[in-house]
This record gives sequence, structure tokens and C-alpha cells, in this order.
Amino acid sequence: DDNDENNFLDYSFQNGYYELNKDNISLIINKYSDLNLDQYKSAVYSAIVDSGIDLLSQRVESEIEYFAKYIVLSNGNTEEYETPFVILLNNESISIEIRQRLISHNRTEINAIEQVDELDLMNLLFEQGKVTPSWKNIKHYFVKNEIEEIDDRISIFINQNKEVIVGE
Repeated sequence: DDNDENNFLDYSFQNGYYELNKDNISLIINKYSDLNLDQYKSAVYSAIVDSGIDLLSQRVESEIEYFAKYIVLSNGNTEEYETPFVILLNNESISIEIRQRLISHNRTEINAIEQVDELDLMNLLFEQGKVTPSWKNIKHYFVKNEIEEIDDRISIFINQNKEVIVGE
């Protein structure tokens, strides 16, 4: 009976009686939200954030290290949207090692580097070319690193992007 199945799903979801994995997350989002999951094939955390399902968001947050390590870093999940990705990078409940792996794993480019709190993560984003090339971002790099001269990291970044640096 469909009604019994729905009651069971509601009960399981509302009481947290489910494993946190991509399949269950998709099932929950499809049932409790109007989100088009086709737009989030490579962005599971972004889908959760955009779904507006508080109970799911709270569950993920309560297991954020596990979630980041085993679900966000899973194969194919490489296109998180910028704002949710920055939320993950700034989440101190996730180990620095996992956050560094998130940067390497994801193709996401950060448009405004000042959104990233951790200096080491900001520097890694520059090293991996995952920062929008702009003079504003380059200036922020100098300020945060408390340097006045070009270092190797920013020199390489500028040279790789000299044709496309935008702004000011």
C-alpha cells in the first residue's frame, strides 16, 4: 500500500533512521522538495542547501566530516556551486585535510576569495588556479599573506592568467 510506504518514509526521515548516502539524499530531496536534481548531478551538497529541507541539512551538519569525506569527495561530485562550496571550506568541523581534498577534488572556482576564511585554503585555491583572476582577488592575497612583493605562488597565478585578469 502506497500510504504505508509513505508513512514509513516519513517516519524514517523525521527520526533520522536512514543512512546518509547519495541514494537516500536523492530520495529525500525528490520527496520533500521541488528541486530539479538533474541540475545537481555533480553537486550533492549544493542540492541539499538549495532544497531548503531543514531536517536533512541538520542531519548532514551533525555528520559533516563523514559527509564531506565519503559523499562530497565521491566520484563524480566535482561541480559544487560556489556558495555552498565556500560554506564547506569555512566549516571548521571538517578537518583541514578533508577541506584541502575538497579543493583538489572540485572544479569550483571562487569569484571572491575574501569569502574563504582559512589562509592555507585560500593559498591552495590560488595554487590550483581555482580563483577568478581579478585584481581584487590578487590584492586580497597580498593583504592576507601580509606581503608587499610578488611571491612564487602569485607570480605563477598572474602569469597563467595575464590575458584574463579583470577589474579595477
